[in-house]
Amino acid sequence: METRAQSFRRWKRTLALIAVIWALGLGGILGWFHYQRSVHMRWYRKVEFLILQLTPKRPAEVTDAQWAQCLLHTWNLHTNFGPPGYFADGERYAFAAEFERRLQGDVGLATVDWIWDEYARNARARSYMHYRPTTSEMLEVADDLNKYQQPESLDSWIRRLHERELVPD
Repeated sequence: METRAQSFRRWKRTLALIAVIWALGLGGILGWFHYQRSVHMRWYRKVEFLILQLTPKRPAEVTDAQWAQCLLHTWNLHTNFGPPGYFADGERYAFAAEFERRLQGDVGLATVDWIWDEYARNARARSYMHYRPTTSEMLEVADDLNKYQQPESLDSWIRRLHERELVPD
């Protein structure tokens, strides 16, 4: 029969083992979440940069004010529906690759519409679609805002692009 001291040592070792296993498990879980977040944030920053790369590619049929509004609303779409938990994990890299491919060709309002369609499909952003900047109503609003107040200028987006190009990731 074991003595009281032996029983106490056995329980102490058992509790220590449980505590070590629990700490390792918790550390592993926290490490996994940190890794997932860092992977997502790299994608998030990349898409921010791709949106900024739209800036100098304003189509001829779109005014500076309209293009600046397109960039502003698309940036806000990404800000609201790009963080972890929104954009489908399995679709992130395909979206970024296709976005880069589209930037190599002619960019227009159809490019902005494609971005918005992808967010509606992959990020459950359907509730945000009334801010889609390519509708005729939103394009008119952009021009009206330009007449009556100082809107976000295309120059400010170009400055953001240059600042982002100077800062290494």
